Amino acid sequence: MRWNDLALANCAELSPTPAGQRPQRYPSPVIAALSERGRIAAVKPANVELRWVPNDPAAEVEITLASEGLTKAVAFFGAFVHGDVHRIVSGEPVTLRLAPPERYGQLIDRLPRCNGFGPRVGRLMFWGDDLDLIDAVGDVRPPTPPELPARRLLTYGTSITHGASCSAPHLTYPSQLARLLGMDLINLGLGGSCLCEPEVADYIAGRGDWDVAVFALSVNMIGQGFSLDAFRERVAHLVHHTAATHPDKPIFCVTIWPYFADLDRSMQPAATAEPEAFRDALRGVVADCPAGRVTLLEGPELLADFAGLTTDLLHPSDLGFVEMAHGLADAMRPAIG
Repeated sequence: MRWNDLALANCAELSPTPAGQRPQRYPSPVIAALSERGRIAAVKPANVELRWVPNDPAAEVEITLASEGLTKAVAFFGAFVHGDVHRIVSGEPVTLRLAPPERYGQLIDRLPRCNGFGPRVGRLMFWGDDLDLIDAVGDVRPPTPPELPARRLLTYGTSITHGASCSAPHLTYPSQLARLLGMDLINLGLGGSCLCEPEVADYIAGRGDWDVAVFALSVNMIGQGFSLDAFRERVAHLVHHTAATHPDKPIFCVTIWPYFADLDRSMQPAATAEPEAFRDALRGVVADCPAGRVTLLEGPELLADFAGLTTDLLHPSDLGFVEMAHGLADAMRPAIG
């Protein structure tokens, strides 16, 4: 998608607001079918990116943004982090002025292509509350396909996939995993609302712009009182439908990450069964998948260090996200080449 002279990645639609244009990671008809919490999460910019290429390597771009709460932004040139994390807080719009530093510009033609990105590509990655794009000014153009990763990774899951508790946008496990695999990222995580609605399943299966998918399913359904049968039915529709529609694309299903209810189920009173029973239901869905290239991965093996969680004993810390991303990458490489 294009906005002004920049490209907008991990965005399905722009909706107008009084301040500007708000990126949505899902199209409006799908958002309408989500739970109330899902409708809120779908317009939060989890790993949404603005991208540009300066026509003059030293040219500056000015990007003006506003947030309805707190949005974090981290800039890159190519795969190289540029500067500190920017904090865009509710109130007056903020203008970020971004240009490659002198040393980078002098060596830009000698820099390698890293993680799939050409070194001239400017990137601004977001995470946090609702974001409004107001203006962009500069002698820039959108990147071309040869300047971007050749393959795309699609991730769907709970707040852990969304990136809750990360200290910066690029430290979510989907972002780190995409970097390790040299892929571009489509992050469809929905904080608190990964409920595998049929509309979400149909939307993901209907997309043709991804090459590899990771489905982390789903502690939210335990917390909201889904029965094992209802969990199994929704998860099976997502996995089987997507696999049947894309039989040649690798799909990885991750059982529920370790969390507090593994220690004491009574801490989750709405749960209809032990977490392990829901993990076993996902194992059965994968085993019964009639088509496609579907692989089961065990969340507790990928995050084996329980201290990788924060003190809420649910969401990983930055260190936990690192462990998850590396574990996923190691497990996925043999199947994806």
